[in-house]
Amino acid sequence: MPPKPTITLKSRYYLDHFEEMLNFILTRYQHALEPKHLAFAESFRSLSLDARCLYVRMVNRKGHVFVRDYLRYEEIHDTLAAVAELHDRDFILPVADSQYEDLLRIHTRDALAAHIRQHDFPLSVEAPRSNAKKAELIQFALAELPFEELCPPSSIETHLAQGHTDELGYFLFLYFGNLRSGLTDFALRDLGVMKTQTFKQEFKPRFNSRGVALAAYHYRKLLTELTDPNHTIVEQCFVDSPHWPRINDPDIELLRGRALNRLGAWFERHEDFERALAVHQLSDQFPSTERTVRLLMSAGRAEEA
Repeated sequence: MPPKPTITLKSRYYLDHFEEMLNFILTRYQHALEPKHLAFAESFRSLSLDARCLYVRMVNRKGHVFVRDYLRYEEIHDTLAAVAELHDRDFILPVADSQYEDLLRIHTRDALAAHIRQHDFPLSVEAPRSNAKKAELIQFALAELPFEELCPPSSIETHLAQGHTDELGYFLFLYFGNLRSGLTDFALRDLGVMKTQTFKQEFKPRFNSRGVALAAYHYRKLLTELTDPNHTIVEQCFVDSPHWPRINDPDIELLRGRALNRLGAWFERHEDFERALAVHQLSDQFPSTERTVRLLMSAGRAEEA
């Protein structure tokens, strides 16, 4: 049996994949798109070739924060001009202080150690051990090293962040049916490694209304965030939870129940039983209904159970 011929992808294969996805959603999911999604697609299409390539290159990389000088690709002729163009259109943003941990993670362990050594800390601050692991250095930097030490505010000279992540995430969610950050499946398809879903003329969208699609995306993001949340995420979710979307759709109600239970369980694990009860009481689904009864019984409020 003769060997299979070697498949070589085109130099801008990733841009073809991205535009294939974009065109499919614009054709088949117009009913699910808000004006901001249409504006994102129109703005992307009006970018220069280099700028479109650079944005999709960032999409396919891990995370949303990058060292600018690492964004070098043979097929992109003028990277700095592409960065400037993307920045002008908010496809690239300065790194926000809320992304500080992501910023730290893209540095090597030795680079973090060097930044820490160079900073003048108060005598009361005990510097990390010389053989400290990267995770320890990150936690120390979050607590003691100012954000501005690594990234001047409002600047994209050294580091930058991907913009329009929410609009892009929605397009990918509609296309794949789950949360994705890149288009690796397309490359694997073209290389013959795997098959992607085939879309025939009788294709029917997963979501028949914009409200259901937006709510599904909202809850899928929440469930991902609540898998291993930090305190900032939890606090915001607690404030927002009474206002999470209610849609007359059984799948959406199930997702809402799962998100409320996951948030309530977090408060229980951290022994904040008052807020755990407040969250569980927002749900009419098991196991939150059971947790509500148990928390009321434990609080001596059996008459409310």
